[in-house]
Amino acid sequence: MAMKVQKREIFGWAMYDFANSAFATTILAVIFNQYFAGVVAGGKKGIVVFGFQLHGASFFTFAISLSMAISAVFSPFLGAVADSSGMKKRFLMFFCYAGVLFTGLLYFVQAGDYWMGAILFVIANIGFAGGNVFYNAFLPEISTVENIGRISGIG
Repeated sequence: MAMKVQKREIFGWAMYDFANSAFATTILAVIFNQYFAGVVAGGKKGIVVFGFQLHGASFFTFAISLSMAISAVFSPFLGAVADSSGMKKRFLMFFCYAGVLFTGLLYFVQAGDYWMGAILFVIANIGFAGGNVFYNAFLPEISTVENIGRISGIG
């Protein structure tokens, strides 16, 4: 039995991907990482963390690693809970809004606020990564075997 795929659902799914690409571009790849490493965490001069002298970029890399480790540990569990409870959309909304809120709070991070910046970034990146887990889980529901590749490409 073929499933009827709604164009509205596909459009919404693709727009979520379009919107969250801004986080990957501005926060992870281009703007905030440079700002954090160069201004917030002291640039080449660096900062002292737990008695170790760290270059600003190294501290940002640590924050990324921490957020991704947390996401990797909890994502399978959260995915299973969301699938079994039918709350996938609620989980997606929670992680999306957490990512949006904590990304917005990054605006207040200034030179020397490396701990605050790192904590806000870690939570924002967990929101981004966690949202992607649930976003990806919707693909089989909005597509068919015949068009899953095409719809995935739209996203």
